[in-house]
Amino acid sequence: MNESVSLGALFLSSFLAATLLPGGSELVFAGVLASGTATLWPALAVATLGNTLGGMSSYLVGRLVPDRKIGAPALDRVLL
Repeated sequence: MNESVSLGALFLSSFLAATLLPGGSELVFAGVLASGTATLWPALAVATLGNTLGGMSSYLVGRLVPDRKIGAPALDRVLL
């Protein structure tokens, strides 16, 4: 596997791990370093960028989804 493919997989893994999808990018990061296809600093930069953009996209989705109080009227009736 060449460097661009391994860094692309690392970016995708880091991006998805920072969203609502379960998973950890640490194993992919360690695998990229262990395979020797990328050195530490480029891999760390790509993983950081993926995590940051994934977190920002989760924040954006949270801002765009309307705020609904699901079940709030029923809960109010129970508490009264």
